[in-house]
Amino acid sequence: SKEPGLRMETAMRRGALAVSVLVSLSGACAAFAASAADEIEITPAQIETLGIVTAKPEPVTEWQSPTYPASVVIPPDRAFAVNAPLEGLVAGLKVAFGDTVSAGQVVATISSPAFLELQRDFLQSLNDLKLADTELARDTRMAREGIIAERRLQTTQARHAEAVTRAAERRRALRLAGLGDDEIDGLAKSRNLIHEVKLRAPVSGVVTERLAEVGQQVGRSAPLYRVADLSVLWAEINVPTEVVGTVAPGARAVIETREDGGRTSQARVISIGPVVNPQDQTV
Repeated sequence: SKEPGLRMETAMRRGALAVSVLVSLSGACAAFAASAADEIEITPAQIETLGIVTAKPEPVTEWQSPTYPASVVIPPDRAFAVNAPLEGLVAGLKVAFGDTVSAGQVVATISSPAFLELQRDFLQSLNDLKLADTELARDTRMAREGIIAERRLQTTQARHAEAVTRAAERRRALRLAGLGDDEIDGLAKSRNLIHEVKLRAPVSGVVTERLAEVGQQVGRSAPLYRVADLSVLWAEINVPTEVVGTVAPGARAVIETREDGGRTSQARVISIGPVVNPQDQTV
């Protein structure tokens, strides 16, 4: 520098030299802004000694926002309820909160008189169908031989179709009560009534809530458990309205979980809510 009273000596320590250079360059920038004719010449040796590195400016495609609070939520299409198909008494609960379950696994049993009644109706419908089969075969043969009128055969055919429909409805009711086709076929063969309804997990996942106790009387469709597939989670982030315009679907987000030692997860913005929270003016 040609400024009086400011010198750069080679014997100065590296830290002091760095401060002097920064001050000199700062002054030079101010002088350059005032007059483009004033310049500082730095030799290649000085550049190497000072460790000056230059780089070509690149356009910025991403910027990092401040940290915002977020809540982890389960996507609605991955949360399920295990409901009682019939009214009855909770006879057993097989899993607890936080347990991992597989699809089709038995999680609870219910003792229900209505369940016994459904089975009796099903077995009776099978008896009626068997009788209708016999009558249809007999009247078909007799009509072919001209012994009975066509109208009587049509009446028998209608009764047979009604019996088939009733048996199908009773089978469907047992499916809704939690029985599989193999169990229904076994019931039809053995004629031994099943005394308890088995409730099964609808999907593989984790039990997120238990809503019943053993010995509790529950009504039809009463929830006993909530099960969720946690392989995919959402994070609801509260972003101030003044910066929400800088966020768009597809933007990258870094989710930091403080409870487990600061572990981070990568995510992408999938939607932006259209409503502003009136309590804190966030979206």
